[in-house]
Amino acid sequence: MQYSENNSHNLQNIKPQAFCTSVDIENKDDKKHHVAMRTCIICRLCLEKNNLKRFVLLRSALEKGFTITDNTEIVGEFVFDQTKTLTGRGYYLCNNENCFKKLFHYKHKTKTQNKT
Repeated sequence: MQYSENNSHNLQNIKPQAFCTSVDIENKDDKKHHVAMRTCIICRLCLEKNNLKRFVLLRSALEKGFTITDNTEIVGEFVFDQTKTLTGRGYYLCNNENCFKKLFHYKHKTKTQNKT
């Protein structure tokens, strides 16, 4: 997984949205097409799901039968979900290199931690 400045988005031109919802767009055949939207957990930027990288908590993935192989990419307490099919809570990250660097320091909060 490589990040470069060429892949990073310009945050001056794109502003985070208050609510990230799915949108319907029209394609060349004038048919509506559903596009899933997700939010980057670091910069809170709302983008199309296919433009974001998906990560799953390593602990959660291991509990559900995930096995670590030689090509498994682990970032902090997260595992990169290249196929976007791992079970568990998915966390999405944009292609900005700064967001990727901050993922090492991102602390996942459980539901009990959020209540206190």
